[in-house]
Formats: sequence, C-alpha cells, structure tokens
Amino acid sequence: MTGRGVRAFKRWMRDNDIEYSNSLRLCIGEGSVSGIGVRAVGDLKEGDVIATIPKKACLTIRTSAASHMIEEAELGGFLGLTVALMYERSKGTNSPWYAYLQLLPHQECVPLVWTVDEVDNLLAATELHKAMEEDMELLHEDWKDSVASLTALDPIEFPRDWFSVEQYFAAKIIVGSRAFEIDDYHGFGMVPLADLFNHKTAAEDVHFTSVPINYSIDIDNPEASYSDEECNTRSCSDISDCVHSEADTGLSQSLNGNDNDDVKGTCFSSAGSSSEVLEMILVKDVKEGGEVFNTYGTLSNAALLHRYGFTEPDNPFDIVNIDFDLVIDCCLSSLSSRHVRVRVASWRRLGCTGCSSQNSEYFEISASGKPQLELLILLYIVHLSEEAYQRLYYVSPQHSQSLSDVKKHVYFSSHVIKMEASDYRVKTKGSYLGSNGTNINNGSCVKKMKIGDAVDVSNSDEWLLTSSVSQCLLLIVDKRESLYGNSSLGEDMELRRNCVCKEQLKLFHAMSLRISERSILHKLRLYISKFTEAKKVNCNGNRRKR
Repeated sequence: MTGRGVRAFKRWMRDNDIEYSNSLRLCIGEGSVSGIGVRAVGDLKEGDVIATIPKKACLTIRTSAASHMIEEAELGGFLGLTVALMYERSKGTNSPWYAYLQLLPHQECVPLVWTVDEVDNLLAATELHKAMEEDMELLHEDWKDSVASLTALDPIEFPRDWFSVEQYFAAKIIVGSRAFEIDDYHGFGMVPLADLFNHKTAAEDVHFTSVPINYSIDIDNPEASYSDEECNTRSCSDISDCVHSEADTGLSQSLNGNDNDDVKGTCFSSAGSSSEVLEMILVKDVKEGGEVFNTYGTLSNAALLHRYGFTEPDNPFDIVNIDFDLVIDCCLSSLSSRHVRVRVASWRRLGCTGCSSQNSEYFEISASGKPQLELLILLYIVHLSEEAYQRLYYVSPQHSQSLSDVKKHVYFSSHVIKMEASDYRVKTKGSYLGSNGTNINNGSCVKKMKIGDAVDVSNSDEWLLTSSVSQCLLLIVDKRESLYGNSSLGEDMELRRNCVCKEQLKLFHAMSLRISERSILHKLRLYISKFTEAKKVNCNGNRRKR
C-alpha cells in the first residue's frame, strides 16, 4: 500500500460520487489495527455527516459484471460476493473497482492462512485451535462444489489462475473481514471507504444510514432534510447501470453458510425502499488527530482474531469454553461412572444443557470469571447427597422448565428437610422451620414456606458453590489451564511484551488471546475462593455465637 495507491483511490472515489469530509485523512501505517486508518485533521462533532457513498459504487453480487453468472449458479450471500470479488480481481485494470481493490490487501493475516505448525504451536488450547481444521474443510468443500465448477463450465470467464483454492481463500477472508450488509436488494457488499475505518469494541465513532438517491447531500450542512415523498422514490444503477424491480429480494448467507453470522459493522439501516446512498454519521465528538473508529460488533478476541486478524486488550466480550467431556472427567476423579451418568441424566431431564457448536458441547466462562449457571447446577446435582438427590423426584417446578425454574427446583429439593402434606421444612443458614411455622434451633427468622411459594434465588449462586462443587470446579480450572502447556501466565505476558508487534503479528495476537483466556481462568479461581472464604467466615461466626 503506497501513497500513490491512496491518491488513485481518492480519484476513483471522486469519479464515483463518493464524498467525504475535508476533516478526514486516510493514513497509511497509522491504523490502530491495520495498515491503514482514518484520522480527524480537525475537530469533528456528533451528528456530522462525514461521508456519503452511493450504493452503485459498492461491489455486490448485483453490481458485479458477473452478476448474471453468479445468480445462474445460485450463489448468494458471502459465497456469491466472494466469487464477485474474485471475478473483479481477475479483470485487473478493466474492473470498475480496480483502484479500490488495489488499496485492499490481497488477504488478511488470519489464522485460516497460517501454517499448520503455526496454528498448532501458537493457538494450542485456545478457542480457535479446534475451529481451524473444521473451517479449512468447510471452505475446501465450498470451493470444490461452487467455484471449481464455474471454472470447469467457463474457463474463459473464470480462469483457473484466478479461481484457484488459494485465490478463493484470500477473497473469502477479505469478504469475511470487510463486507457489510447493505440492504435487502444488494445483500452483502464491499463498501469503499467505509471498510477503511478500524474497529474499537463498544466505542465506535460512526454510524451508517441510507438516504434516497435523489436527495442531494451537503457534507457541510448535515442538518439538511428531505421529504417523505422523496423517500418513496427508488432508483438504482451500478457502475455500468443495472435495473431491478421492487419485487427483488436480498440474498443472505454467511461465511460458512449460516444466516446469523456477524457482519463487519452494523447493517446499513434503510430510510425506505428508495435509499440508494449510504451516509456515515458521527455518533460522538472526535478531537483533531484522533482515529475515527467503526465497530465490527461485540466480539471476543477469539472471534476478532478468527475473522479480522487482531485482538484487543481487556476485551469485555472474551470468554473461555470448558468442554463438557473435561467436566465429566473431573467428576469421575472422585465419583463412580454410574453415579455421574445417573446424575447427568437427571440434569438433562430438568431441561439443562451446555452450549453446542459443530457437534461439541461446552460451558462458557465470562470475561468476569463467572461460570455458566448450567455448569454450576450440573456440578451441584452430581455432588448432592443421596438423600437430597432423591428429593429431586418429589418436588417439581410448577411452571415451565426455564433455567430460573430449574434453579428454584434444585434449591428447594436440596434444602427440604421433611415433607408433610403441602408444607415442607426448609433449612436456611443453620435454622429449621417446621410446618407449623415454628423456628427451630434459634437460627435466623425464616417465614413458613409451601410448595409453589415464590422465592427469589436468582440474585446469588453462592449456595451452589458447596465445598465439593468448589473443589471439582478448581480441578476443572487446573485441567483447562494445563492445556496451554508448561508456560505460566506471567511468562506469556513477558513473551508478548518482547514482541515487535508489526514484525511478529501472529505471535503477538496469539499471545494476546492466550493471555485473555488464562486471565479469565484466574478470575474464575478468585470467584470460587471469594465464596468459599465467605462461607468459612459465616461458619466461624455461627460457631462463636453458639
């Protein structure tokens, strides 16, 4: 990427009616997460319209010269857009998007294009490690089934050199990291200029909207308005003119064929079916010299590295996954196989399950170190005494099996002392309450309870962290932590500090992912110890009172 390339891109934008504020500067080598970024050369104010981009200038399935061939092959969504990008790249200077495509990298440095050794060594035990092999297989299948067949049918329009599996991977990565969802008609598309704004989690500076093609936008007058009548007029033409009807519908398909995958940035919101120009509007002030950020969504570091090739420090959306099988192995360290199998079956009968992805089941640990509630309930049921476990079959929730219902059901079942008609006695903080409402053992004052009484047990999970559960959970953390190898968290931090970021991007971001995940496991340890220490204090206090 050179200054000459940026100048050519600016001329191309001008020729294609893309307008942007004079207070913006495209900066080579100054982007926070990539080789290019957008900075403010003057103070920018919330509400300013800083750019307008006609949809005809966007590279989509509809606007590509290969549109009819892609549609005849019934390729839509990300897959169809990837083929459109490959086609325009193959045309070189004859492509209407040549100057724009020259500004983009050939491919992003995402783990999908790392060597096998790099993936195995740098991503071992992280959330990405297992996903890489599966992704490679899926993309190879896509290429073989959809792209290679195009070359076989028409090698002139789809030459092998430009439609090889390597070219497909490169284009797919660019589409996956830069495409926006434009509207129902165009579907996903490459949006020149908009895709040069770098990401900042939950701290974006710009928002995108659509306005009518016949609305003349004044960059220097962002308060300018348009009438409802203007909003109801629809016109569309691509760079080489295209015609479509109101009945046309959008195409929706994600990176691996799933409709719900995240797309870079926010979907451009349409101001009526006539919206043919995209606006970039500031949602907060930006000081002179500051980088102007977009957001690609609320993504964990694993997701950011997977799709975009970078990570963020202190990402509040990070998670760590604990495989279901690892949890069961830890339970089996102190309990029989039959015992664990029966308790797990009871947990499932209550409607509980872990998260699932690509035929694997797992539990999530949030960025704060809090474990998924289903995991705590599972461990609690597995470690219940036989007497308390048997009561799970006698006290049933009165409503649907929501997680809240399950939690209440398990709570009451494990705290019931004796069943008497519709009343039962509940043990709470060392005290017992008889069916006549009498408080026994001079414990805390507790009101009389009946089956079906509403009790809020949602505010705290402390009661789930019994001594046995806490010990098992710590064992789970130890086993999950051991998957990272012999290095400590401190050693990983030191290795990242010594990285020359621009020269060792793979190592730097792989270490950042490992550090974020291992830090979450450390927080999980603190979460466990906080409740176990609190219980020790309460227990000692009760002994002193007696």
